[in-house]
Amino acid sequence: MKTRTILLIVVMCFALGSTIGWAAETKPGFQITKQETIRSLLQKNLGKQIVLQMDSGTQVFGTIKMVGKSLVHVTKPKGKEYFDIIILIDKIEALEIMVKSD
Repeated sequence: MKTRTILLIVVMCFALGSTIGWAAETKPGFQITKQETIRSLLQKNLGKQIVLQMDSGTQVFGTIKMVGKSLVHVTKPKGKEYFDIIILIDKIEALEIMVKSD
């Protein structure tokens, strides 16, 4: 009986450990490949809230509406709710994307 109980505990610990490892590997976020560009990341995240860090040092907070060949259309910009913004993709230095909500 003791051997069976110990064996059951070991099997349960192994199963729990492998489940925890799997959950750690599937964290929310996004993955990029070597071929990714700012443009391709913008396209993949249409409709999401973003922060664009511009080469001028300014930040643009808003939602991606459309991505063209060289322009991105940002709606609902923070602090300018009555405006939309059209941005040259080449002027974007960094892209922050909300990947997890509480």
